[in-house]
Amino acid sequence: MHPIFCKILTLIENGDPVYGQKLRHRLSGMDEHYLQSAADYFARYDAALALEGKSIDFGIDCYLKLSEDMIAERVAFIRSGKYANSSYKEVEQKIYGNAAVMDYHMHGLALAQYLWPEQYERIEFFRKNLSVFVDACRSYLEVGGGHGLYMLTALKLLPDNASVDLLDISPSSIKLAKQIVGPSRANYILKDIFDYESRKSYDFITAGEIIEHLEEPLAFLTKISSLLAPGGTIYFTTSVNAPMIDHIYLFNDVQEIRDLITSSGLEIILEKSVPSRDLPANLIIQHKLPVMYAAFLRKARAF
Repeated sequence: MHPIFCKILTLIENGDPVYGQKLRHRLSGMDEHYLQSAADYFARYDAALALEGKSIDFGIDCYLKLSEDMIAERVAFIRSGKYANSSYKEVEQKIYGNAAVMDYHMHGLALAQYLWPEQYERIEFFRKNLSVFVDACRSYLEVGGGHGLYMLTALKLLPDNASVDLLDISPSSIKLAKQIVGPSRANYILKDIFDYESRKSYDFITAGEIIEHLEEPLAFLTKISSLLAPGGTIYFTTSVNAPMIDHIYLFNDVQEIRDLITSSGLEIILEKSVPSRDLPANLIIQHKLPVMYAAFLRKARAF
């Protein structure tokens, strides 16, 4: 195991021994591709922290705080059956407008991309299938790319002549993405997707973990669909029963997500659902356990 990976797991165990040991056990069965991919990403993240005069210890503190928040949100969710926030304004005041909260939340999520196996499964689903859709891609848009991982993956697979844009509403997210991705041809745009007007349409759009943060997810899917070129593809992810401090829109099951996609005028080409626990489907539903969802979409064909 790469030294940076060993250090991360050791620091987590020092901060939370029980959780750290469970995490080490869970990740011990991962294959060599995972270990190498995670080590490469963590090394980039460590270098990004160094640019701000911080160490990986800061990232671990953020990750452990994120984990504590998730437990608290989970307990409240099981009791109430709903997320703590119901409006974007609430979240903006408490989180997005609070630099300290936003900072630790963002950095915690950066580490979660590989420390949560269900997150890793989604990036692998993206990596393994992206080449099928980008052979003739001339323009790529990523919406909300704060941790830079999807952008890194796309830059390796996109044609050399493809334009690459990353759009995000958060200056701190764009800063972190730039630091992790490093020098590249990517163009970074600080703007709300609903205020974004483009002279070009995009052959491929990545929109990961966005709509659960919105009050009207249908409006979002309609917006990015309007930016999609004829024959273009969208890579889209969201979650079921996944309470977090900035989640607003609750999906109770995967079918609700599929229905939303259909109602937006899009159709599913490929999809993948990954529960947070390896349990039978009936127990996942019964206990309202989180399920991560990902899909490649295109505009529905008229018949």
